Amino acid sequence: MLLAYAWPGNVRELEHVISRAAIKALSHGARRDEIITLGPAWLDLPIPEGRGDSVPQGSGSPASIAAPSLREQVEMIQRRAIREALDACEGRWAAAARRLELDPSNLHKLARRLGIK
Repeated sequence: MLLAYAWPGNVRELEHVISRAAIKALSHGARRDEIITLGPAWLDLPIPEGRGDSVPQGSGSPASIAAPSLREQVEMIQRRAIREALDACEGRWAAAARRLELDPSNLHKLARRLGIK
């Protein structure tokens, strides 16, 4: 998943993605003193085309992994929408804001809150 993603941001975006995934793993019962595998489901990255069902869904049994909360689901959708708008607008934030029908300053604040910026 990490190699397939286009990474329109910079290395901080990668750091944020990994940090959020690690926090999710901890919240699902992983211990800080063990080596864990961060599954694609915890990365909140769009699934590359043609990889839909073949992407492994993280470590642990499905029963031990709780479904994401409504807030987590909304944030994943917001991240995806912002990334797609930025990709479509060649990384131009003002154009992406127009495409998303948001005020540019609100888009920047939202992107910071979501860890995209």
